[in-house]
Amino acid sequence: MLRGTVVIFTGIASVLFLGRKQYLYHWTGMGLVLVGAALVGASTMLFPVKDASGHDAMPHAAIGNLLIVLAQIIVAVQMVVEERFIGGYNIPAL
Repeated sequence: MLRGTVVIFTGIASVLFLGRKQYLYHWTGMGLVLVGAALVGASTMLFPVKDASGHDAMPHAAIGNLLIVLAQIIVAVQMVVEERFIGGYNIPAL
């Protein structure tokens, strides 16, 4: 579920690096995604599960959450860079 944060990072990066204007409904959508991602992330921290050996898996969940969010930041930067370089050409998206 944390993979949805790419929407937030792409929206912010497009404003910062592409000069795009985000309207209120864009910011509202990003805010709702942020709330959902925060709830999912908090649920893994507040209600940890046990791993196969019976130990608390919360440190692994925290590292997993961090890695997912960092990966989504990288994907957002990739999307913005692609848009920057390919945006001026008349080619299909695929």
